[in-house]
Amino acid sequence: MFNKSFYPLKLIPLKIKVDFFKLEKSLLVIGTILVIFSFFKLWKIISFWDLDVYQNAINIFNSGGSAYSDLDGLKFVYAPYTLILFSLLGSNLSLSLVLFYLSSSLSILRQRLGSQLIIYSIISSLLFYNDFIAKSIATGNLTIFLHFSIISSACVRSKKHIELFLLTVAICSLIKPYLFAYVFLGFTLWPNKRRYIKGIVITAILVAFLSASQLFLTPDLFAGFTESLFAQAIGDLDGPGRDVGLAPYWIFGNFLDRQYALGLHFIFVIFLGKSFVNLGKSIDKFINKEDAKKLIFFISLLFITFLNPRMKVYDYWIVLGSSAGIICTLFRQQKFLSMKFKFYSLILTGLSFMFLYVPVIYKIYIPPFLSYFLCFYYYKNNRFSYDYLNNNPDMTTSYREI
Repeated sequence: MFNKSFYPLKLIPLKIKVDFFKLEKSLLVIGTILVIFSFFKLWKIISFWDLDVYQNAINIFNSGGSAYSDLDGLKFVYAPYTLILFSLLGSNLSLSLVLFYLSSSLSILRQRLGSQLIIYSIISSLLFYNDFIAKSIATGNLTIFLHFSIISSACVRSKKHIELFLLTVAICSLIKPYLFAYVFLGFTLWPNKRRYIKGIVITAILVAFLSASQLFLTPDLFAGFTESLFAQAIGDLDGPGRDVGLAPYWIFGNFLDRQYALGLHFIFVIFLGKSFVNLGKSIDKFINKEDAKKLIFFISLLFITFLNPRMKVYDYWIVLGSSAGIICTLFRQQKFLSMKFKFYSLILTGLSFMFLYVPVIYKIYIPPFLSYFLCFYYYKNNRFSYDYLNNNPDMTTSYREI
């Protein structure tokens, strides 16, 4: 996945290009070993246990029981239409899902931006020392592979790429409603916003209609679904709930009533997300088009992932992978910081996360904060030089052509 075209030869001096390429490649190799080790270590404990939940729920449902209330332990928390679809597969559900997992994994690895997200997610496993992507895959949970499918459909090159992307988002959001937030990704990838907005409206109406129809066409199943979801995610506890992940909603929910915490969650994420996206767009005139597209792609994924109030381990890997992608993309720029600083800062970061006790919540929030700070610093550093050169046109510019 790494090759010489990964770094534009015309734009980066040979010594810097080779040095950073070697560093990034070394991080990838060590990160891959760490992910594989973590996967097999976790496999002995949680080997595809979510897949067992799905299969057991369908077996109970097809035998006349309730997939929502008759299941011990982990609950089945998918909407009635998903339950009915899974029930048609019967005892072949597990095999069918494994085949889907494999196809979605291969699909994202075939796309340039998608494969780079995976690369940086693996690097982030070492850089921010975590097992998020290994655990997400080892549990066999459907969510990470839905992420794979949507991201790969956004990156595919086809005459009907917008329609394919929106169809994939629609299907996945009927399974996991919060995945509809991926429609925001299209605004950063395709310039024809008028056509895209029309597609979003049609998709939103379709998803809303199908979701609401479950309440009227399958009322008993829908009631069981909502009860199961509440029992799994909220329970009888005070605060945000017992299984809601570590999104900003969880933080606010420890101090505020749930409805206020949820409202503040969206306000906080949208405000910071818009600020980060605008910052990324301000940087694009200082870097080449390929890096600018990659940068805004990773920033958009951060925003979309944090929008989910029930952000869990199946989503954390995107946060860390995108953060690592932003940091490495900026570190690859020619006149930004010294190679020595880049080398030691990455090594020190990895060692700090590895040998110091860092709670999970800090592992989730520190990387995007670092990437935001680095973008801000890069913008301010280059903005000063850019303004100075514009006011002194007789001087030779050192900026890249876009």
